[in-house]
Amino acid sequence: QKPRTMTSQLLALAGDIVKSTNLSLLSSPPPSTEESGHDVCYLGPNGEDDHKNVIHCKDLPEGQRAMVGSWYIHPERQVIEYI
Repeated sequence: QKPRTMTSQLLALAGDIVKSTNLSLLSSPPPSTEESGHDVCYLGPNGEDDHKNVIHCKDLPEGQRAMVGSWYIHPERQVIEYI
């Protein structure tokens, strides 16, 4: 395993800070169409991933699922885009 460069460490730290502003976001967008019957669109308020706290995509209003998958980029990428 390669040691992380200073730049990647800083991006990871900045990404963690950005992610901490909204712990409910997934690390990647959900599938565009239902795959499992219980696809998750948002984690719980504190980042929980258990079925009692998540928001399932099927429970979102019609058409909102596509918006969840279309705007999110990884926190590290958000930092790069901001710079």
